[in-house]
Amino acid sequence: MKLSLRRLEEIFCAGGKPSSESADFRALTVQMAKPDALKSEFLSAEEAGLSPFLKIRSAIFRGNLHSARESLFKLQPDGSAEFLVESKVEAARLACFEGDWQVALRLTDETFELGPSPLNRLTLHQIRGTAFFVREEFTSAYQEWQLAKSFEFAYPNAQSAFYIRVLGARLQVRMRGATAGRKALDELWKELSGSELNRDHLLSVLRIELELCNFQGNSGMHLAIACFVVAQAMGDNLYRDLALVEIYSFADSLLKTHLKAFVEEATRRFKRVSLELERAFLENRQKSAVSVEEFESLISSTLVAVPRFGYVFDIFQSETLCLKPESRANQALEVARFRRMKKSEFFKHLWGKQHYSSRLHDRLIWTVLSRLRKSCRIECKCEDDQIKFQGLVVLSEI
Repeated sequence: MKLSLRRLEEIFCAGGKPSSESADFRALTVQMAKPDALKSEFLSAEEAGLSPFLKIRSAIFRGNLHSARESLFKLQPDGSAEFLVESKVEAARLACFEGDWQVALRLTDETFELGPSPLNRLTLHQIRGTAFFVREEFTSAYQEWQLAKSFEFAYPNAQSAFYIRVLGARLQVRMRGATAGRKALDELWKELSGSELNRDHLLSVLRIELELCNFQGNSGMHLAIACFVVAQAMGDNLYRDLALVEIYSFADSLLKTHLKAFVEEATRRFKRVSLELERAFLENRQKSAVSVEEFESLISSTLVAVPRFGYVFDIFQSETLCLKPESRANQALEVARFRRMKKSEFFKHLWGKQHYSSRLHDRLIWTVLSRLRKSCRIECKCEDDQIKFQGLVVLSEI
């Protein structure tokens, strides 16, 4: 007997597994546990028996919002209350992605009146909390966060449960200031230990780090680039374009000229991107001197490094590679943000000594570089007495 989507999702989000695998279960896996919008889109097209609601989520995840809207209109009601609840939840989710926060709030109000399941209540509170936050109604957002916490423990693997924790950190920044926000973010990073840190988690936490940077008036260029490469690898077009707007807002005049056509195209694709562009330029952000050549190199990265926590995240393998924060190899990650430096400078940074001798110290340098290659898949080369790092974005801002 085939499980209903609601029952299957409850099992999935509670950390269980159905007795037999189905198309719906495979779709939930690539939408939630191992987020990949491209694979989700493929399953949506190939799996004949896939739930129409998962097909709608797949279109939203990929950024095909017009297609998701059309699919919602074409749904054939089966007369059940569960069908009506699910259709309204997806409509509210879509409204968030479209940036129609008032519509999202109205739809969630209507859905609560239909008596949704506990898991749907968690999702609805998360949607409402996000909508209130974006509207800068932080007290209301906090109230939704508190209500959602009542359901979070029952569904630890639910996306909404994670987004609620993200909302809590965002609220700390806005309601209690940068110090409290930093503490909440540090706790979130530590909570997301290796196996739990998937691409969606990484992107969500990086976006809060970017918010904190903006809140403090600092440049978050490398954070924005990291958001771009993660969203692009995941196939999430909306969040890729939102990151592009952030990059554009930090760019100097030369890089802005290079990006202008891409940003204009993104604003035509998504209303929410257009709204974000307006907001970003009201904040008068600190510029960052990243050349066009360096930008093009950075956005082709396959690794994101967070030296403070000893994390190197392989974007395409969706795998976290860990180093001990106090190790020489992790200290070398800090240097890697410069992408190129002399061996003598590299030695001085890691060992704190002024005098460098190729004969005496090169073996130490090779040992550290070898550790980075083997443990973290970092491409590092020595050319003309210089060490060159490629293929990674280093987030020293965190």
